[in-house]
Amino acid sequence: MCTKDKKIILVILAACLMGSNIPANDSLAADDVVSIVNMEDDSSNQTNDAEGDLKSVGDDETDIARGGVNDNTEINKSKETSNVSVKSKKKYGSRKLVGKTVRWKLPDGEYDTVQYALSEAANDKKHKYYIKVPKGTYISNKTWNINGKNIILDMRGATFKRPKNVKVATIFFRIGRNGKGKYKGAQNIKLIGGTLDNGNGSRSADLMAIVHSKNVTIKGMTFKFLPKKKLGAKGRNGHMIETSAVTRVLIKKCKFYNNRNCQRNNEAVQFESNVNSKEMIRHWESAGYRDGTTTSHVTVTRCYFKGFRYGCGSNHLAKKDTFKHMVFTKNKFVGAKKFAICMFRFKYVKIKGNRLVRCGRLYQNQFSSHISD
Repeated sequence: MCTKDKKIILVILAACLMGSNIPANDSLAADDVVSIVNMEDDSSNQTNDAEGDLKSVGDDETDIARGGVNDNTEINKSKETSNVSVKSKKKYGSRKLVGKTVRWKLPDGEYDTVQYALSEAANDKKHKYYIKVPKGTYISNKTWNINGKNIILDMRGATFKRPKNVKVATIFFRIGRNGKGKYKGAQNIKLIGGTLDNGNGSRSADLMAIVHSKNVTIKGMTFKFLPKKKLGAKGRNGHMIETSAVTRVLIKKCKFYNNRNCQRNNEAVQFESNVNSKEMIRHWESAGYRDGTTTSHVTVTRCYFKGFRYGCGSNHLAKKDTFKHMVFTKNKFVGAKKFAICMFRFKYVKIKGNRLVRCGRLYQNQFSSHISD
């Protein structure tokens, strides 16, 4: 046998061995099976209720590995920057292609595992992604970045918690901050369930940031920062969710918890200006690319707020900036000493069916107009 023939045989054997690393076509557990939101690239026909009609998955399942996805792909080769450093042979769970949707069941909710899946989804322009994080408590002080289009992250039963005695906290989830302006950072994103726990003693950053994004749903999540003792002047909390330059955002059936051990209790859900000015940068440095994109069509509904000075809204904006079509319905506010809803240059606002318990006033109106309550 000549040397050339030996090389050919070795190449064939190596290819076979590499193929054996592709995960088996495991099925999702019954309680993990959910309908996939029909997320189209052209979202102009979508209503403000980002849930839309549900589209069933179907039965014809194809092993996603046949579509060219390899679980042993090194994350460093990904175009999506995620600051993940992992071994190339680490397993990332089972994936299936069902119609045009990749259904991905992760083995755990550790930072590297979740970010790997989110980065793969952001880089795949052909498929929609449903990513399931298993139940459990995961300790992390890193930031998961969600960019791209057509991604559902199901975290029901999972809790993400800060390490003990962390001095500098990071944002847990950041959606859409990838250097793109307008609403091109992220589109058609849905986060379902899960708890973001800021722990007891950290100086909080925001738990979630959404910037330059369109058609984002945050549903059934729990956000909390409940320190057991007063934290002093440096122990102020950030916001649970902070947004800038977004449109068609739905925050539904979420719970927000805070207490008086923080030096300041900011709005649980804050809407920030995206104007490039020193004043606005000082208010929020994490707003990403500042091109003046405005916020519109945001709905906060059926949520529960406890322990904040302000429930949601904004008490400042850049000059000449106006947020339009803002909806606050059927929420419950407990202990909002100042205002449940803050409005600063809002236009076309709907406030209806909200319940107040031991609160100051329902809303604060600063330069806002066309309010329906």
